[in-house]
Amino acid sequence: MEVLLIGAAGRVGTRLAAALTAHGDTASGMHRSPDQADTVASSGATPVAGDLIDDTVDELALKRRSARSCFRCPAESGESEGDVLSRGR
Repeated sequence: MEVLLIGAAGRVGTRLAAALTAHGDTASGMHRSPDQADTVASSGATPVAGDLIDDTVDELALKRRSARSCFRCPAESGESEGDVLSRGR
């Protein structure tokens, strides 16, 4: 399955991309800054530059067109994984 990960350069996005590609899925990873492309690629996803705020709806639709699923990976909040999991998120 082809998946688009939004926020793919962060901690959650890189882990999800690695898990998906290890499972045999294809992941494209959207990132905002050019220096994040290597991070996305090293996790197994194909880097796709983009921004949810700055891109138009048409631009975002083109980036998602081949993906069957799309995940928004949250930015780092400063909380530990245990803190997040204990709240049931």
